[in-house]
Amino acid sequence: YRVLNASAIPEGQFIDSKKACEKLLASIDIDHTQYKFGHTKVFFKAGLLGTLEEMRDDRLAKLITRTQAVCRGFLMRVEFQKMVQRRESIFCIQYNIRAFMNVKHWPWMKLFFKIKPLLKSAETEKEMAT
Repeated sequence: YRVLNASAIPEGQFIDSKKACEKLLASIDIDHTQYKFGHTKVFFKAGLLGTLEEMRDDRLAKLITRTQAVCRGFLMRVEFQKMVQRRESIFCIQYNIRAFMNVKHWPWMKLFFKIKPLLKSAETEKEMAT
């Protein structure tokens, strides 16, 4: 039930459980006549335990929803970065293909395409000779 008011019980300090229960129940908006403290137990009037359970469930639902929202936000930011990177890559590829399409019919480029395979064969012949 600490979820209902985490600031009521300080972290890192030892507090007797009875005092911790008293502080926690006092910090929650509940009528003080609805419960009593025994030596080792807290006694609730009818219906109060259900109310506390509902309050706790609501608080846990909010915390879980917030955690899910943060996780989904992180995952979508990562996905967005991937999409941006893919988009930039596509633009780079398109730019290079367009540039190649513009120069592939130049006479010097045609000559280069014919000579390039011959250069590899000449290189392999040199390696075989040595």
